[in-house]
Amino acid sequence: MTIKEFNRTNVRTLNEEVAAALEPIAKKHGLVLDRKGKTFYRDRMPAMFQFIVRVEDADGNVLGAKAQEFKDGARLVGLDPSDLGKEFVSRGSRYRITGLNLRARKYPVLAENLSNGKTYKFAESVVKRGLEAAK
Repeated sequence: MTIKEFNRTNVRTLNEEVAAALEPIAKKHGLVLDRKGKTFYRDRMPAMFQFIVRVEDADGNVLGAKAQEFKDGARLVGLDPSDLGKEFVSRGSRYRITGLNLRARKYPVLAENLSNGKTYKFAESVVKRGLEAAK
């Protein structure tokens, strides 16, 4: 199939094929493959992947890049590294903590809305209140 113009469907397919081709190389060297960026244009699609040194938590679970970034930066925003994956309620909706963006000083915490699957940004104070209320 020849691609004449990029769209969501063929970009998704192409990314899956590229990841499948790179995954054996990552496994061979004990690394984790991570996809970076999701932007595409009609006439081009930057394909950004990175190889990451495999890091495991105390239970032997492999941490992805976002999980490792959260573990490394959680204390900088007043959260505990174990807060990754915890759920909280804000404005009547339930969220799960999925990561951090330390460059976003005002809203550094990333969380997935459990009802619609979208990711939202939160101030650490909102997340802390939500986690305290969930106890």
